[in-house]
Amino acid sequence: MGVSTCVRRSMRRTLALAAALALSACGDSSSAQKSDAGNVSTSDSGSDNDAGPSEDAGEDAGSSPCKGCSSQQGCFIARVTRSPDEINMPWRSWPEADGVGTLVVGVDETQRAVAINADFRRADASYDLTLCVTPGSYGLDCFLDDNENADSSRFESGDYLDTCQDDRSPPQMEVAAGTVRQVSIVLTGSCD
Repeated sequence: MGVSTCVRRSMRRTLALAAALALSACGDSSSAQKSDAGNVSTSDSGSDNDAGPSEDAGEDAGSSPCKGCSSQQGCFIARVTRSPDEINMPWRSWPEADGVGTLVVGVDETQRAVAINADFRRADASYDLTLCVTPGSYGLDCFLDDNENADSSRFESGDYLDTCQDDRSPPQMEVAAGTVRQVSIVLTGSCD
């Protein structure tokens, strides 16, 4: 393992721990679900939340069936997995990619959810992210920011080191207030 990879992983762990401590001290109620042994996916009501591990799935806001969303919002619950075929994965082609990074699911610059330290090296990796959205019709974008250089408002990537889904123009899906839209996303290869 190169020095830069080791430093980057150490920084990720430190940031995740600091965020978890800060959020627990503030009583954050964002949703977090464990869907991959040892890895936690987190999100909040449309903004970045680099929260650390939590077993608490948050509290319902109002009467919304979407955990962590207001009653005026609907939500996507995105289950993100990866293709079992690693041939097109960036970490198979470029040594600076390692298959671990920030998983981003979003519909625009202000409505996105993230999971830090998402590890897609295992074929059975799976993350559930809840994305609260205002009612409307959206295409759901997703990528793994492997080198963690994406701006905090990015919801799509063209970086060759990042991992994306095949469908770069996802179909529009309607979401109404108080409704849940379950979506499956499969990461299949480089975003370039």
